[in-house]
Amino acid sequence: ILQAREAGLGLRASGLKIDRVLSSPLSRAYDTAVEVAQAIGYPIDEIVLDPLLKERMLGPLEGKLAKFHAQQLVSMSEEELASEGIETISAIMDRAQKLLQQLEGAEENILLVSHNGLGRGLFATRHSVAFYDIQRLPNAQVLDLASVPLLEDE
Repeated sequence: ILQAREAGLGLRASGLKIDRVLSSPLSRAYDTAVEVAQAIGYPIDEIVLDPLLKERMLGPLEGKLAKFHAQQLVSMSEEELASEGIETISAIMDRAQKLLQQLEGAEENILLVSHNGLGRGLFATRHSVAFYDIQRLPNAQVLDLASVPLLEDE
């Protein structure tokens, strides 16, 4: 909550006007959206919940610490992921592409409040790079989707 509040205060201090806020309907993202909205003076009741912004569905790995399954996920094929009930990278990229298409041509500043997996998908799609070329995104920070993607060191 403190990180979200600080991100909102930083956004307010930047002078950038936010015209619309879209949030994942999952509580941790929505709670972040509320904190940022309050900090920038955006009406909370105008935050739009968009299921395209949800985090990656991990099936049987839901709720387990990422460090225990991250390498396992990277090594699994799309078919293996799907058979385990885990959302594939292709599916994440498809959601990211669909969201970007919906927002294409918007002449306003839109704040998207989402999760690491979908965020990486958005950056990868936007900059035409592979999902795994995008590093883990920082928590509760405002990132400009038009900026150069955050590529991992090779």
